[in-house]
Amino acid sequence: MLPKCKGIGDVYRLCDFLEALEQVYFDGRHKTEVIAMATESAAGVLGLASYDNPPLRLTALIWGVADLAADIGALQAVSAGTFTPPFSVARTLCLLAAAQAGVQAIDAVSTDLSSDVQIEAEALLAKRDGFSAKAAAHPSHIASINRVFEPQPEEVAWARGVVDAFDKARHAGVVRFGGGDA
Repeated sequence: MLPKCKGIGDVYRLCDFLEALEQVYFDGRHKTEVIAMATESAAGVLGLASYDNPPLRLTALIWGVADLAADIGALQAVSAGTFTPPFSVARTLCLLAAAQAGVQAIDAVSTDLSSDVQIEAEALLAKRDGFSAKAAAHPSHIASINRVFEPQPEEVAWARGVVDAFDKARHAGVVRFGGGDA
């Protein structure tokens, strides 16, 4: 995990160090993956567009709330159950930057350490919006997060249906499936 990442330059710098260490200690046989904490500062949020050509080690971008709040001097990140505009923008830009980079987008940890219902609700929103995971602030969060992000039976059935439709169509680039194009 690369904290306080301000852009792709920080990721490449870490990758150079990792490459050197892996050559010395693992004879180059091991490749450490990197997850960049991409929104812990205003500079990090503004650097999200730089992730368009990431190194192969970069596997995910994660957005954070508390450090960003401290960096910009925000008094609160959530109001009436939703992120305030600066945090909503940072969350969305992180998701879009991850998609552009072809890496996973990880939703921020929940600041509510005691409510499994809140953790699950946040995970459902993250999955709905396109995040592939949610960070856990406490081990007690893992079960709720896993419940949401594990493939649901209807999702598995849909994916199998898409594969079957392409198998039946043989060499077609587009097939009709479930009333829409797949």
